[in-house]
Amino acid sequence: MLKAFFQKLKKSNTQTEIFGNRQKGNYGEELALKYLKKKGYKLLAKNYRVLRCEIDIIMLYKDIVVFIEVKARKKGEKYGLPKEAVTKQKQNNIKKAASVFMLDKRFKDFYGRFDVVEVYLDDNTVNHIENAFF
Repeated sequence: MLKAFFQKLKKSNTQTEIFGNRQKGNYGEELALKYLKKKGYKLLAKNYRVLRCEIDIIMLYKDIVVFIEVKARKKGEKYGLPKEAVTKQKQNNIKKAASVFMLDKRFKDFYGRFDVVEVYLDDNTVNHIENAFF
């Protein structure tokens, strides 16, 4: 099994070709986190789970608590654009978890915002979509 892994590694054009879905997600979240920190965002939580819902990244930007869904893809994948994977159901789950976070962590006097960060694994580019949904 290890031999097959290294053979695939030798043949792959990019490191992301050997990633599974979870690894792609983790890698995408790390790239998104680096990008946002450079823009002045401060990390509050990662992979926040409550009420059977999850928020990938929660950050503070000025006086705004930003709830971020990260979607990592290769360009031209048959699944469409990364932002299109954030369905209404997923949005509702994020909103539900965000409400609990704001109350639980005493951020009730702060504004909240929902962003999507698209990470393209072919070239490690990041597209930050502010106010992606309401």
